[in-house]
Amino acid sequence: MEEIVIGGYNSFIKFNIEEVYGFPNQTSYLGGYDAKGSVEVKSGDFYAKIEIWLTTKDFAMLYEQLNRCYQDISGEVKFISCECEVEFSLVFDNKGHISIKGMVSERMSENELKFDFGSDQSFMFQCLDQLKRFIKKYDDSTLQGNT
Repeated sequence: MEEIVIGGYNSFIKFNIEEVYGFPNQTSYLGGYDAKGSVEVKSGDFYAKIEIWLTTKDFAMLYEQLNRCYQDISGEVKFISCECEVEFSLVFDNKGHISIKGMVSERMSENELKFDFGSDQSFMFQCLDQLKRFIKKYDDSTLQGNT
């Protein structure tokens, strides 16, 4: 299992990727390779964990946005899973602070957790490293010029 964590103050978003399908022979119609796993969100004292299907392309796009904002110390990262069970944004100010807002919801249910927590640029280094290793393993074309 591979793990990608977006950390914050007493809070996190954690992707647990259990299996990647089709690699290296069959890509998803959404781009990249289909991946099965879970997402955990802890925001203060609140916690949720759901099963999720994503693609490796989702993580490549997250890496591109996050790396750009990390380098510029400003900007916004937006993530929406293909079935909309997970949505979040990271808004960077020019002082290294990050506001993370979003929601996770169970498929076929009205259960959802809306979250809003703070972070800073120091939490993003580990996340970028995890994303980079994951992308390099499944599709390093995204990393051209970013190694």
